[in-house]
Amino acid sequence: LDLRRASRLLEILALLHVEGTLFANAHQHRGDPQVAIDVALHLAAALAFLGLGAALGRWRLLVGALGGLALGCYLLVDLHLIPRTPFVISLGCAGLVVAALAFGRILRNHRLER
Repeated sequence: LDLRRASRLLEILALLHVEGTLFANAHQHRGDPQVAIDVALHLAAALAFLGLGAALGRWRLLVGALGGLALGCYLLVDLHLIPRTPFVISLGCAGLVVAALAFGRILRNHRLER
């Protein structure tokens, strides 16, 4: 029981440590020409946590990874690595598509249960 509680705490600490450090590193290298590599590392770590959370069924990893992806998107726009307006519009469209697919899957599963 104590090991499970400790593992929950360590999941959160690992997320904060990895994503926080990579985020701070990217902000520290704001004027550096290779800041895109720092942002790519941050997004890769967030995607790795997202994959681990999905594979292991850990909601804390999923939430932390989604937060890491949000911070990575913020870095992309804030550091002027990509244009703001097309990126925000494409993220909004992608979110609508994912929400529609999830809703369709829920409806399909509900109909199959009847």
